Amino acid sequence: MKAIGKIVAAVMLSGMLVCGAACAPGEGGPSDHEGESSGVFHETLTCTEPTVISHDANHAYARIVEADDGTLVATGEDFSDSGIPIYRSTDKGKTFVKNDENVHDPNYEGYAFDARWQPTLYVLPEDVGTEMKKGDILLVATSLDGSAETFYQTVLNLYISKDVGLTWSFMSEITRSQNAANSGGNENGCWEGNLYVNGEGMLTCIFADETDHNNHSQRIAMKTTADGKAWSELQEVVALDSPTQRPGMPCVTRIKDGKYLLTIEMVGENGVPIYWKTSEDGIDWGPVTEKGNKIQAEVTVVDAISGKERKTTAFPGSSPFCAWTPYGADENGTIFVTAQRTEYSGSRPADGAMMDFFVSYDLGATWSLVDHPLAYFENNNNRPAYSNSMHLSRDGKHMYVVNTILALQGSPNNVLTFTDVDLESSRG
Repeated sequence: MKAIGKIVAAVMLSGMLVCGAACAPGEGGPSDHEGESSGVFHETLTCTEPTVISHDANHAYARIVEADDGTLVATGEDFSDSGIPIYRSTDKGKTFVKNDENVHDPNYEGYAFDARWQPTLYVLPEDVGTEMKKGDILLVATSLDGSAETFYQTVLNLYISKDVGLTWSFMSEITRSQNAANSGGNENGCWEGNLYVNGEGMLTCIFADETDHNNHSQRIAMKTTADGKAWSELQEVVALDSPTQRPGMPCVTRIKDGKYLLTIEMVGENGVPIYWKTSEDGIDWGPVTEKGNKIQAEVTVVDAISGKERKTTAFPGSSPFCAWTPYGADENGTIFVTAQRTEYSGSRPADGAMMDFFVSYDLGATWSLVDHPLAYFENNNNRPAYSNSMHLSRDGKHMYVVNTILALQGSPNNVLTFTDVDLESSRG
């Protein structure tokens, strides 16, 4: 349960990031706790001092993966440049080096049209077809030719790296959309691709789709491929009857017994809450008109207005990302969900971070809060923590966390920041 009145801080002073109470210092080693271990995670996770991946760019949509040789590969939207930047670390995240070349759309036209938004990385867990091999790193990103209000077309493309993120090549176009003005109002974009291999061994891209705008303001859809080149027809995953609800920003992870967990945001509901659904095979997600189960936790807080303790409901809001680890209280392991912010029923509690991890030890039946190791504490107009994420290490002992937070003193930029969470030391 969330500690009452706890102040958690991680700030950048004179260019040096200081790790606060959201992240217990140290790189590992067993914790010295008396009594039998519960297996649940401490409110404060054990992790390394944060590393600023990029000081001189304004980032969002932080992503990271670990290659088969241990190289860490990170990316994020860069509002100051065109193309998708790639950062690599060969020293476990102590330092990152940016690739000389960004990843560009194959029809790159400078700032007029290029890959620019919503990059997501994925390490292939197995061969798919003849060209995509286990360990290859894939990238899906959105190309567009303007802003969210002025674009003419959006395209989701697949890119591949066969040298642990050093060089990249275009693989295929997944899907595309025109804007509303050029499509008679029936299309208005495709966004936020996320990759996974489904139970039939097909590479799957699940995304937010606006190509049936007359019936759905936005829906969750997916396409599959057996070779990385030819993609299937669109299949609906969540397509709600209400035109005011816009399910978006899908993320899929494998959980206990090889099942698949999907998290989505629900624009159109107060606070943009996060919902989850499961699938046995990553293909059938149940009735498309059902949005799933809302993530929320019952907590006790000190009210920011009255100064008194009160019980309330907390829930993650906007741009979710999910991951599962077999570490936990029992064989169910633990589901971690992160979002841009933590919302509360009623006023926000005093002296708290504006975001947390939501964790479940019973496969989504109940949820509790754990301090986010790279949280933010003062909102700004630059969307801090917009679509932050985490990635489990190959050996399962670590969780690599990346976020974009306002951390450099005197700068308006949200910088791409990394920390390594020791999962074993973080448990009770």
